[in-house]
Amino acid sequence: MPGFIGGLIGKGLIAYFVTLLIVGGISGDSIVSSIRSLFAQFSGGTWDLASVSPLLVGGGAALFVYNFLAGTSTIMNCMVGIVAFLIAARALANRTGCVRQVFASVFARDGRVDSGLLTRMTAGWAGGFALGVVLSVFGGYICYITGFILLAVGAVLMVAVEKKAGGVPA
Repeated sequence: MPGFIGGLIGKGLIAYFVTLLIVGGISGDSIVSSIRSLFAQFSGGTWDLASVSPLLVGGGAALFVYNFLAGTSTIMNCMVGIVAFLIAARALANRTGCVRQVFASVFARDGRVDSGLLTRMTAGWAGGFALGVVLSVFGGYICYITGFILLAVGAVLMVAVEKKAGGVPA
């Protein structure tokens, strides 16, 4: 039953992407700039525990969601991962989107949230969907296992950084 529901949501995501292409909400240039923005997030920052932990949490969560949306982690069902990656990269470039708002509500402290944290979390989210497509070659539960490992390591690092700094990692 969860695979059936995830498959329906995944097909809706693909329909949303096709609609964006048709009505002009997304173009080839915007896709390229979104992907450049994603790569800038991975290559342009520092690589300390505070910056890596949100990437791991976002990527691990995306792998769980990818496997849920695809139904089964096979190369035949990977189109939803490609579409989710492109939509996440677009959200990263525009600094908007539903997922960014969910992350903002989860990690808000005193009604405020660090925009750098949200950006890294969204970059991890997009990267997680791209990794899910690659891992689909192996099939099975590899996306769930990898997602759990990334999510656990990222959460432990976030807690360690938070205790060390006395706040939410930036």
